Amino acid sequence: MKWTPFSIWWLAAGYFSAYVFFALGVKLVTPSANDVFSLLPAFVCGVAVTITPVLWHLVNRASAHVADGENPNSPGLIGWRQRARIIATLLARHRWAVLVSGVSTALIVVTTVFALSFRAVSIAVALLMMRGGVLALSPLIDWLTDRSIRPQAWGALGISVAAIAVTALLTSAKGTIPLIIGLNLALYIGAYGVRLTLMAKTAKLRTRGLRATYGVGELVVCVATLFVCVLAVGWLGPIEAAQAIRQGLISFSWGGFALGVTYGWVLTFGTLIYLDHRETSFAVPVNRAASLVSGGVASALLFFLWGGPPVQGVTMATMAIVLLGFGALAYTDQEIASSTSR
Repeated sequence: MKWTPFSIWWLAAGYFSAYVFFALGVKLVTPSANDVFSLLPAFVCGVAVTITPVLWHLVNRASAHVADGENPNSPGLIGWRQRARIIATLLARHRWAVLVSGVSTALIVVTTVFALSFRAVSIAVALLMMRGGVLALSPLIDWLTDRSIRPQAWGALGISVAAIAVTALLTSAKGTIPLIIGLNLALYIGAYGVRLTLMAKTAKLRTRGLRATYGVGELVVCVATLFVCVLAVGWLGPIEAAQAIRQGLISFSWGGFALGVTYGWVLTFGTLIYLDHRETSFAVPVNRAASLVSGGVASALLFFLWGGPPVQGVTMATMAIVLLGFGALAYTDQEIASSTSR
């Protein structure tokens, strides 16, 4: 198996590492979900700091790929005006898809932070519920975008869904999920459905230059939306939320900033995984498996180092099943990549 610098498996490893720190940090920095609002200003600043060099790199990649196609004799000699024109032209063609996808991504960011801050569920269980919903969407998105699903992807998808179903059944037997968590989960899954559908229709079937350009546009819109929403809620939002955000603007939280930096990398690696040219039912299990395992590792670290709740045996067993699916997917990737590479 060939692991190129931007292989989906390297991206999954980066996603896993970043998510361990992010999930652990949310539990340590936010005593309750109400404290999330006061951390949002610093959190968004941290995301922006991480995203800036990523955008620089993606702009270079996108313009280089397009330039290679337009003028193969001098692919690296274009200046910044040409680069900006290339990016602007590509984004203008798909501006509505990029805009809606970026706003959906911002909603995913906010609902993720809230989901992990709830004390009623553990990190691992929260991630299992969130990831399970997105896994279930992936074959539907491929059907809507006329993408065939290979047997290997079906197998990995089935293993991941089975693992999550087992945990969901055991969790529901022990108690009900609070309404606020269910609403947050519905927003999260809905936003992902919009984002992945637009990405599949607009970018995944196209050239590398367009995929990188789409990533640039989506991340820019996402960060801009986060800034606008934080300021809007701080000005016009409910009294408690507005006061918390204003306090966060006055008393800058370095813990929130660190969370933003880690999530910036989560967002970067996740976006690049989803933009892989293969079907959504291939990319989603890769992403979801990495995050599920990271949740279990974060829960274990929280228990051993900070006296958090113990990790349940069913959670560990579920992660083992997910790892099995992840390994099967990696093993068959060479065949899939060779038949769909472009």
